[in-house]
Amino acid sequence: MLYAALVAAEAQGQLAAGADPGASADLLSLLAYGVSRTIGHGWGWPTCDPWRQAERPAAEGQSAGPTPCQDEGMQPVDVHSNLRFLLNEWDPVGVADTVQDEYDCLIDPLLTRLRAGAGRAAIGEFLGSELEDHFALDPQPQEVDQLADRLVAWWSTIGAA
Repeated sequence: MLYAALVAAEAQGQLAAGADPGASADLLSLLAYGVSRTIGHGWGWPTCDPWRQAERPAAEGQSAGPTPCQDEGMQPVDVHSNLRFLLNEWDPVGVADTVQDEYDCLIDPLLTRLRAGAGRAAIGEFLGSELEDHFALDPQPQEVDQLADRLVAWWSTIGAA
């Protein structure tokens, strides 16, 4: 639904030139997921605005205060939780609603590959072989390729943390 709205916005010229609706939808979904986790558990995404890094103006007779992020403390992006979210959203086995850690066995190998600079083809090949060998599923190439695209776009969006 979010993706469809971003595609429509792109068609109407409402997205910045070169913006990818798919990557944008993933990022917005992860932000919503992170905010939900932060509110519910007290950890996750930053609670401050990292784009506002200027010193706060000092009131007369007082020294300038720290930046908003220094006040509240920036927290690192939790790549494991974000990747778990993407894998559970994909959910090829169909159990993510009840078994949150079903795909955790894929997280470290995927992160190793992404950190090493693996692209869509290598990620897709890994996912396909895991679906077939580990999960005993018949991989659907289009679905595997779509997830591979999402993971590579996600990784580039978070700045290869």
